[in-house]
Amino acid sequence: MWLLKTTKYGPDGTVLVILYTLIFPCHGVRSLSIFLNFKIGAIMKKISVALAALTISTAALFSFDAIQENAIKGTVSPADKAIRAWAVSATDTLNAEVQNGSFEITDVKAGTYSVIIEAEAPYASTRKKDVVVSPDSTVTNIGEIKLQPK
Repeated sequence: MWLLKTTKYGPDGTVLVILYTLIFPCHGVRSLSIFLNFKIGAIMKKISVALAALTISTAALFSFDAIQENAIKGTVSPADKAIRAWAVSATDTLNAEVQNGSFEITDVKAGTYSVIIEAEAPYASTRKKDVVVSPDSTVTNIGEIKLQPK
């Protein structure tokens, strides 16, 4: 992470703009810019200190890698009759659309889930019990789920 401070002065020597830019190389290039327009004076030092503190606090928030979240994926047949896939545990309920017979439910925490496929008539919604998502795998593939007529 880098903090860049750029100051632009007017013809009379007053500060026109101070630009603070944060660059986060570990997450690609992201930047946070804060612009200020004011005359130089006693308040400028207070604002500069406050902005430096804000910039450092913001940098600290973005400097940590995101917690790795898992996913549950699979396929459904017939593909055109599945609407949505749900992952339900004792503490969490997540869902994703079924597109072209495939789904991937993201941001899944480790645990045991029931995966429910919501279906259009004349098919019944279908449940697959005891889908275990382990903390060390990024994607749990549950294979194909076949919808049954009502």
